[in-house]
Amino acid sequence: MKPDIGWPRIAALLLLGGVATAGLGAQRAFVSGEGDDASAVAGCPVAAPCRTLAAAVAVADTGGEVIVLDPGPYTGPVAITRSLTVTTARGLDAAVDVPATQTGFYVNAPGATVLLRGFSIASDGADHAIAVNAVGSLTLERIEARGAVFTAVLIAGSTSSIAIVDSVIVRTGNYGMAIEGYDQKAASMLLALDRVAFVDLNGAVTAGASLRLGPSVTALARGVTMTGTAGLWLDPAGGGPVAASITDSLFTGPGVVVAGDGARVDVARSTFEGGAGVGAGFTFGVEPTVAVVDSSFAGTFRGLTVSSDGPAGGQLLSVRNQFHRLDDAAIHAEGAGTRATIVRNRILGVPSGLVGTAGAILATTGDTVIEATGTPAAGAVVPAPKW
Repeated sequence: MKPDIGWPRIAALLLLGGVATAGLGAQRAFVSGEGDDASAVAGCPVAAPCRTLAAAVAVADTGGEVIVLDPGPYTGPVAITRSLTVTTARGLDAAVDVPATQTGFYVNAPGATVLLRGFSIASDGADHAIAVNAVGSLTLERIEARGAVFTAVLIAGSTSSIAIVDSVIVRTGNYGMAIEGYDQKAASMLLALDRVAFVDLNGAVTAGASLRLGPSVTALARGVTMTGTAGLWLDPAGGGPVAASITDSLFTGPGVVVAGDGARVDVARSTFEGGAGVGAGFTFGVEPTVAVVDSSFAGTFRGLTVSSDGPAGGQLLSVRNQFHRLDDAAIHAEGAGTRATIVRNRILGVPSGLVGTAGAILATTGDTVIEATGTPAAGAVVPAPKW
């Protein structure tokens, strides 16, 4: 069932202090903690800024800017229904407090371009920090979202692209960010994450991942940190394919990467450490594909695991990875048709090096170093072509 993110509440926001929402021709509308919403009749000019974000958003032109002049604090919810930039002044971070059961920023602007920059959204007791019903392109820059009861950033409708840069998501009751993909089955969405940290989220893999991706979503992540969380969950849910490419990132805690039916995960130059769960590539469902290159695993239960219920099996490629201080196998493959290809890995101080069960095949180029306290390799091991 589609989450109730409160879209009927938007109507209550669209009239504020008697100010109509159609816009008063303000290409730039200004907001200050010392302002007055009575200035909305003049378009919230810099000499007489408005007090609330909602008032300035209501009068700004389509494609215009709402500029926050001081740290506030300010109060949500704020409804955005057209192309708009809502930003703080250069270098400034402003606080937005969100009442219980509300959402900080609602975006319901089909085909529009929206930018939010420089906000610390305190949402203890609130449903979401940011919720999107529809938008063409959404950029979140220097956003800190803290304490949402459910999901901090919820994308629940049609969206073409999302970019999140230099942002932090902290302490949510459910997901850090979720792209549910209800309207994505016939279209694709691109998500780009650059220097984004997910910290201290709910630890249950399927009920509290840092990032959940729905059908027809492709995610490109660089410099991402997922600390003490359930990591990444890819779930096509019967829709289009879902994929993630992750580079130069850090993951700690259980269930670092989980891939659903037919999902694909590519990881390079990343570190996986700590936690009782499995490191990257703990996969389940039909025919997942995981490729991990130049990465390291330490202190996890297993390193890489691929399993499949599908007739074609799951596919795992592990190239030049390092594994040490694990509680179980470095690489584990399971299921008929599942194949793990192992190239120039280094596996040290683990109970088991390579394990294949239930008909899975372990294909190795023969240049992997294994120093296991138990069994170096168990299962069907076959040679793979040299790289």
